[in-house]
Amino acid sequence: MNAVVKIEDQNVNVVEYKNLPVLTTEQLSEFYGTDSVRIQQNHLRNAERFTEGKHFFKVEGEHLKDLKKSLTSSKIVSPNTRSIILWTEKGAARHAKILDTDQAWEVFEKLEDCYFAMREIAQPKPPKEKHIQIGTITRQFSIMCKALGFKGNQHTLAVDRAVKNATGISPLEMIGETHLIAENKQQVFTPTQLGELCEPKISARKVNEILAQLGFQEKAGSIWAVTPKGEKLCEMLDTGKKHSDGTPVKQVKWYQSVMEDIKQALLNGVVQ
Repeated sequence: MNAVVKIEDQNVNVVEYKNLPVLTTEQLSEFYGTDSVRIQQNHLRNAERFTEGKHFFKVEGEHLKDLKKSLTSSKIVSPNTRSIILWTEKGAARHAKILDTDQAWEVFEKLEDCYFAMREIAQPKPPKEKHIQIGTITRQFSIMCKALGFKGNQHTLAVDRAVKNATGISPLEMIGETHLIAENKQQVFTPTQLGELCEPKISARKVNEILAQLGFQEKAGSIWAVTPKGEKLCEMLDTGKKHSDGTPVKQVKWYQSVMEDIKQALLNGVVQ
């Protein structure tokens, strides 16, 4: 059962993620007397002030499925939701500061004293012998991942996943570091999301055409392939799915910095 607290004379189910109390965008907007679009806009317009893992968590894929199963109230997350932003105490405080209304500040104080005061759920600690075993296994997987060419955060996360698959225990969770500081701290967006950021909005198809005109990608059969010029401007993410020939399906997400190139291209009439 999820814990229930009373805020503004309402019984509120405490949403937990990574053993921390968090709020959905809809909950936050309702508490602060605004709408969810305003919260989303403030996030996008102040992206440099929000750090994933500190101010918010973006939950999607299998993690979202697990979250939906853990919630006692189906109204908190829509069954059709493909991804969701969950705000931590620091994220809620940042939004209160950006909105800067009496209601936002008053409600945040109540959230701080009640909702976010929920203590982190205690996790059972493995015995000392298990720690030693995990340390040995971690070193072995680290050597293997380096041999496979993994570097930086990709290496760390690959080792953590391998150890968890082998032992059921995540070394990162053991030390309380479930999220790593991104090597590139820009947010990433799909072509659809980039189109939403344009004024007026444009379609994902037009965004892809502009990225191609700029030399950042090119058409390879029915898919868009990132060019060497565009490699430093995007991230290639595994979707967990496979094509009919068995090859993994990858998704390209572009750094926020490409928006300047897209806007300039639209001004110059690159794509009509």
